[in-house]
Amino acid sequence: MSAAEKIAIVSVSVTGAYTVLTLLLWITTRRSVRLTSKMVEQLVRQVNHQLALSQTASKHGLIDSHRELFLSVLGNRDLTEILARENEVSTDQLQRNILASFLINHCSTIFDYHVNNVISSDHLESFVRDAKDMFQWGFLRERWKTVRTYHSGDFQQFVDTFLLSEGDFDPHAVLVSLRQQSKRLHSKHSRQK
Repeated sequence: MSAAEKIAIVSVSVTGAYTVLTLLLWITTRRSVRLTSKMVEQLVRQVNHQLALSQTASKHGLIDSHRELFLSVLGNRDLTEILARENEVSTDQLQRNILASFLINHCSTIFDYHVNNVISSDHLESFVRDAKDMFQWGFLRERWKTVRTYHSGDFQQFVDTFLLSEGDFDPHAVLVSLRQQSKRLHSKHSRQK
């Protein structure tokens, strides 16, 4: 075998080894990029979840402050009478309005916690049964008409579709609908980033 042939064989071998190593490096890099991409997606989901939880906690901090304020008013007969007179309702009607608002806000809190994956579907099903029963009370239905627009469109739809509907409800339909709302809200948060 001549020197030229030996050089050609060595060149082909080196080129082949280089090609194989380059291919292995490309495959490894591709896997690393995919893994990094999945990790980034997971981090984005976690950040969005934390953001949703923070927003929910902030909202419910305001609701808690509102409740504490009105409980202190209800605990003071003079303030209750002043507030009733200023709103041109009886003190009994004022108390019913405040109680109904408390109950509606409680339902809103549970709804938000489910949408943000803080409570399980089993807990939500029990809550929906209780809340549906509660929304059959006349004073609560009347108050809902007044405060409905103060709540998110998704919560309004939930109340109108499931809690105010006549007859029994299909728990599976409720859960499917809420999962869709949850996905829509989470994708909306993702797009806003």
